[in-house]
Amino acid sequence: PAGDVLNRNMMITLNDTGKFLWERLQEETNVQTLVDALLAEYDVDRPRAEQSVEAFVEKLKNNGLLCE
Repeated sequence: PAGDVLNRNMMITLNDTGKFLWERLQEETNVQTLVDALLAEYDVDRPRAEQSVEAFVEKLKNNGLLCE
């Protein structure tokens, strides 16, 4: 039935960091590589970069936009 179909029409707005990470996810990568890329691109310390990447990846997974 049409009512049972999950509507996946949505818009996601990304900040600069999210856009940067999303672009890197277009290639085969892992969390550590994303953290290293973030460190190379932005003036951020490793703990904050790790936290940002992990939060971003978790949000994508929770919304069905990223498989494990």
